[in-house]
Amino acid sequence: MKKHKDSYIRNVPHLQPQNGVFAITICLSGTLPKSKIEILKDERTLKIAHIKQSSLSPKEEKIALIKVHQLYFNKFDDLLDNETSGPTWLKRNEIAKIIAESLHFRDGKDFKLVCYCVMSNHIHLVIYQCKQQLFEILRNFKSYTSLMSNNLIYGKFKKGDGRPNFWLHESYDHLIRNRKDFYHQVQYTVNNPVKANLVKSWQEWNFTYLRDEYKYILE
Repeated sequence: MKKHKDSYIRNVPHLQPQNGVFAITICLSGTLPKSKIEILKDERTLKIAHIKQSSLSPKEEKIALIKVHQLYFNKFDDLLDNETSGPTWLKRNEIAKIIAESLHFRDGKDFKLVCYCVMSNHIHLVIYQCKQQLFEILRNFKSYTSLMSNNLIYGKFKKGDGRPNFWLHESYDHLIRNRKDFYHQVQYTVNNPVKANLVKSWQEWNFTYLRDEYKYILE
């Protein structure tokens, strides 16, 4: 396993303790207006900068940063659930199947998979025991699934073909803090179709998965 740092920076800072457990949201490109995404990103960046400039102890700063990431994650998720515009490629069973199979293929190789749910325009998942930096794992996942999905949508790729991005460039991850938070994130993930009034129970949704050892959480 490649040793990695406890944080990394892309467009915004991310926290990644080596033994971290993560709830992740990945949505299709164009699902949310860019202006709304930028507002949320700028808001989080400002809050993080304020914390970094404060006189908090290292422990207090870590707790404050986790809270900011959770706040941002929840705001983004609420916005995503209320958004009705944009592409819904993941409604197609053959594309949702590509996503699900890719997650299972990486289970045990890149991470340990707790659960996931494939919705029409985004996916939720909970993972831990990451073998690489989180952005590398997600980059590889997105690269493969976007290629395979675009081949179904537009036909086989040829050099020079111009295709729109399949996934939104930035993914949204939440570092799970404790057992209570873990239970909440698992329940939220698998019950997403229920919350959207698409099914009455999570087991009815074809592209929801929960690892057997964690099914007690929903009992």
